[in-house]
Amino acid sequence: IASLHVFAGEDPCYREFYERYTRSDIIKLILAETIKCLKDYSDYCALGHLDYGLSFAQNAAVLEYAEAPSLLDELLLHLIRSSKGLEVNTSGYRRSGNTLPSPSVLKRYFDLGGEIITLGSDAHRAEHVGYRFSDAAAMLKSIGFKYTAYFKDMKPYFVPMT
Repeated sequence: IASLHVFAGEDPCYREFYERYTRSDIIKLILAETIKCLKDYSDYCALGHLDYGLSFAQNAAVLEYAEAPSLLDELLLHLIRSSKGLEVNTSGYRRSGNTLPSPSVLKRYFDLGGEIITLGSDAHRAEHVGYRFSDAAAMLKSIGFKYTAYFKDMKPYFVPMT
């Protein structure tokens, strides 16, 4: 899983990060740095933590597609063209009530032709392993996804959602 945890040399888990940047600036920063890293590095199967740069913001609001359509399209198209997946992280349900990335970003990924979806729960506690995977699967099915994927030896294996 490719996941970025530092942007402009700072970890967004610290409050000072949000005091230095506006939400719009943070979104542009995390997406631009993520795109650059994904273009420079290809030894991964799926992108995780797409919203990490917003995870510790005061309102912990998820990134919606409408907030950065051109940057999100560039990132999502890069994943698709590189045959890389996108993690749907259910830890967002605990913070904001939504998956990470948001359903609007996942819908755009699907509309652009994205198919490789993995599920993750970012579990730091045993009770969060697989947290609300069935809810995430139902949301993904409502968008049109038919499969989730897991990887073995860097190759995706698709599992139908039931």
